[in-house]
Amino acid sequence: MRKGIALTVFVLILLFSTSVYGKCLPRDESYNKYVKKTYKQNSKTIKSLKRYLICHKEKEVFIMLAKAYEYDQKYYLAGLAYKDAGEMIKLGLRQNSWVRI
Repeated sequence: MRKGIALTVFVLILLFSTSVYGKCLPRDESYNKYVKKTYKQNSKTIKSLKRYLICHKEKEVFIMLAKAYEYDQKYYLAGLAYKDAGEMIKLGLRQNSWVRI
Protein backbone atom coordinates (compact mmCIF):
# COMPACT_ATOMS: atom_id res chain seq x y z
CA MET A 1 0.00 0.00 0.00
CA ARG A 2 2.74 2.46 0.95
CA LYS A 3 4.73 1.62 -2.18
CA GLY A 4 1.68 2.43 -4.30
CA ILE A 5 1.22 5.81 -2.62
CA ALA A 6 4.92 6.59 -2.89
CA LEU A 7 4.90 5.66 -6.57
CA THR A 8 1.82 7.82 -7.19
CA VAL A 9 3.42 10.79 -5.44
CA PHE A 10 6.62 10.30 -7.42
CA VAL A 11 4.73 10.20 -10.72
CA LEU A 12 2.78 13.35 -9.80
CA ILE A 13 5.98 15.16 -8.91
CA LEU A 14 7.48 14.22 -12.27
CA LEU A 15 4.37 15.35 -14.12
CA PHE A 16 4.14 18.74 -12.45
CA SER A 17 7.78 19.58 -11.98
CA THR A 18 9.17 22.72 -13.60
CA SER A 19 11.78 20.75 -15.48
CA VAL A 20 9.05 19.27 -17.67
CA TYR A 21 7.21 22.54 -18.29
CA GLY A 22 10.16 24.87 -17.79
CA LYS A 23 11.35 24.73 -21.40
CA CYS A 24 11.31 27.98 -23.27
CA LEU A 25 10.52 27.94 -26.95
CA PRO A 26 12.64 29.95 -29.37
CA ARG A 27 11.58 33.60 -29.48
CA ASP A 28 9.84 33.54 -32.88
CA GLU A 29 7.97 30.32 -32.19
CA SER A 30 6.95 31.52 -28.73
CA TYR A 31 5.77 34.89 -30.10
CA ASN A 32 3.64 33.21 -32.77
CA LYS A 33 2.14 30.79 -30.26
CA TYR A 34 1.45 33.09 -27.32
CA VAL A 35 1.32 36.70 -28.54
CA LYS A 36 -0.10 36.76 -32.06
CA LYS A 37 -3.22 34.74 -31.26
CA THR A 38 -4.24 36.63 -28.13
CA TYR A 39 -7.19 38.67 -29.34
CA LYS A 40 -9.94 36.11 -28.74
CA GLN A 41 -10.81 36.34 -25.04
CA ASN A 42 -9.19 38.61 -22.52
CA SER A 43 -8.57 35.96 -19.85
CA LYS A 44 -6.84 33.77 -22.43
CA THR A 45 -4.94 36.82 -23.65
CA ILE A 46 -3.54 37.51 -20.20
CA LYS A 47 -2.51 33.87 -19.68
CA SER A 48 -0.81 33.69 -23.07
CA LEU A 49 1.06 36.97 -22.62
CA LYS A 50 2.24 35.99 -19.14
CA ARG A 51 3.41 32.65 -20.47
CA TYR A 52 5.42 34.40 -23.18
CA LEU A 53 6.91 36.87 -20.70
CA ILE A 54 8.27 34.08 -18.53
CA CYS A 55 11.00 33.47 -21.11
CA HIS A 56 11.13 36.65 -23.19
CA LYS A 57 10.92 39.98 -21.35
CA GLU A 58 9.86 42.38 -24.10
CA LYS A 59 8.59 45.91 -23.62
CA GLU A 60 5.84 45.73 -26.26
CA VAL A 61 4.40 42.55 -24.75
CA PHE A 62 4.36 44.09 -21.26
CA ILE A 63 2.40 47.02 -22.70
CA MET A 64 -0.07 44.61 -24.34
CA LEU A 65 -0.48 42.88 -20.97
CA ALA A 66 -1.07 46.21 -19.23
CA LYS A 67 -3.78 47.13 -21.75
CA ALA A 68 -5.45 43.74 -21.22
CA TYR A 69 -5.45 44.34 -17.46
CA GLU A 70 -6.90 47.82 -17.99
CA TYR A 71 -9.70 46.33 -20.06
CA ASP A 72 -10.52 44.01 -17.13
CA GLN A 73 -10.32 47.01 -14.77
CA LYS A 74 -7.40 45.45 -12.88
CA TYR A 75 -5.56 48.73 -12.59
CA TYR A 76 -2.99 47.67 -10.00
CA LEU A 77 -1.81 44.81 -12.22
CA ALA A 78 -1.85 47.13 -15.24
CA GLY A 79 0.37 49.53 -13.34
CA LEU A 80 2.82 46.75 -12.51
CA ALA A 81 2.95 45.71 -16.17
CA TYR A 82 3.59 49.31 -17.26
CA LYS A 83 6.33 49.53 -14.64
CA ASP A 84 7.94 46.33 -15.93
CA ALA A 85 7.80 47.79 -19.44
CA GLY A 86 9.62 50.90 -18.24
CA GLU A 87 6.71 53.15 -19.17
CA MET A 88 6.66 55.24 -16.01
CA ILE A 89 5.36 58.34 -17.85
CA LYS A 90 2.40 56.41 -19.27
CA LEU A 91 1.88 54.88 -15.85
CA GLY A 92 1.63 58.32 -14.25
CA LEU A 93 -0.80 59.57 -16.88
CA ARG A 94 -2.92 56.46 -16.66
CA GLN A 95 -3.08 56.54 -12.87
CA ASN A 96 -4.57 60.02 -13.07
CA SER A 97 -7.27 58.78 -15.42
CA TRP A 98 -7.99 55.74 -13.20
CA VAL A 99 -8.89 57.87 -10.21
CA ARG A 100 -12.60 58.44 -10.41
CA ILE A 101 -14.74 60.17 -7.82
